[in-house]
Amino acid sequence: MQIIRLGKVWAALIIALVFFLIANAPAYLLKPYLTNSLNFPFSVNGTIWQGSASSKHFEKLSWRVDPLYLLIGRLSSQITIIVDRDNQIHANATINLGKTLELNNIKGILTTQYLQQFSPKKKFLVQASINIDQSNARWENALPPELPLLAEGELMAEKVNLLGEELGSYHFNYSYSNNFLEGNITSTNDSSVDTNLILHISPQNVLTIQGKVLPKSKTLKDIFNELNIASNPNIKIQLPSLQEAKLI
Repeated sequence: MQIIRLGKVWAALIIALVFFLIANAPAYLLKPYLTNSLNFPFSVNGTIWQGSASSKHFEKLSWRVDPLYLLIGRLSSQITIIVDRDNQIHANATINLGKTLELNNIKGILTTQYLQQFSPKKKFLVQASINIDQSNARWENALPPELPLLAEGELMAEKVNLLGEELGSYHFNYSYSNNFLEGNITSTNDSSVDTNLILHISPQNVLTIQGKVLPKSKTLKDIFNELNIASNPNIKIQLPSLQEAKLI
């Protein structure tokens, strides 16, 4: 009986030690996996359950894993990416045993000034802050920065500015699947341009824009005329590929 009791004690101690080592496993063990998405130098701190990464491209990427999801074969974590004071993203990330990554309840804000670096050959005429709300994305057998298999959500472009003229705010609802994106841009009560645009991005990265854009002031009408922006646009633009848009 004494031997059995000692065996149980040792078993309990070994289990406790294993859980302690797992719970305190350093975050650098994740670095080989993060390298697939962050193909530039970065450092990591903390543990695999609650840690952070930083680099010259962003101030902080932090995560906090919920261990309860491990009981159903999933890894679930809250993720925050702070690029700088004006550009931040928050999301719930889930990875299941089938190597499917889901980002749910994506929220945050990005500025066109930050996004400009992904398209350096084409300067943005419009400046804005883009609020992300209730967006979702899913990858299968791939990780960001590769394009997701599915994505949908709503964006709000605020403080839109065209060549020094304030244009107000605009809604953008979008849905993406099978390398095809469909979206709708509509004006709000404070918009200076009455807008209802439908856009598509084909698998060949061709952007098509159709609908109406009706400026409400004479100044904006003159700017639209100078830029040859039609009130009923029918535009096709060849966008850069994902590989061309990646940072060097």
